Amino acid sequence: MIKNFMHLRLDSVPWYLKPLILVYGYVLGYLQYIQYWLNNKTIQISWVGIENLSPDKNYIFVFWHRYFPCYFSAFFKFKKHIWMVHPLLYMAHMWILVRLLGVQKIIPGSAGNSGIKATKELIADLTAGYSTMICPDGPSGPPYVFKKGVLYIAAKSKVPIVPLYFRTNPSFQIRSWDKKKFPIPFGKLEVEIGEPIEVSEMNHDTVMNNILSAMNGE
Repeated sequence: MIKNFMHLRLDSVPWYLKPLILVYGYVLGYLQYIQYWLNNKTIQISWVGIENLSPDKNYIFVFWHRYFPCYFSAFFKFKKHIWMVHPLLYMAHMWILVRLLGVQKIIPGSAGNSGIKATKELIADLTAGYSTMICPDGPSGPPYVFKKGVLYIAAKSKVPIVPLYFRTNPSFQIRSWDKKKFPIPFGKLEVEIGEPIEVSEMNHDTVMNNILSAMNGE
């Protein structure tokens, strides 16, 4: 029964489940927000390649799924961002969290869950000047397997990809498919920002190797 509920979409929740999902989403979402706020205020964050970003340009930020906690701890507040977010029920807390972090619009969709429709909407928003982030091995793996959808999105929107890599000490990881890595308050976090990479339909293979190298900290 619970397993069947967890495969429901957030945009089609039965009325009798909505109060429970709201409580779950807001409680866990706010707890995570407090966690990342504390990290952002107490961790010594250093930036490598910050000069690669221009405040008047928009980007597609990419990193491996395991580094989500590092990404939220370092960047924390987002401006003019639009994200595709996995639409299933258990992700209710993530919808609340990204709203608290400043993401202006959430597009419900992922591979196998209205992905094509969501991708078209995301491309239109990127073309209009918004930024986004994409984990090429998400939403459920396999880990470190680069799905080429991000290259298609970048080529169609003509928005460059910026690969990210994170080093943190101390940290801990959980037993999930992606082995999420959580930085610990009062520790250190280094964010390595790669050079923006322009993607066209003709250079997919070449740029993918460059993106993978930067995402792996090479």
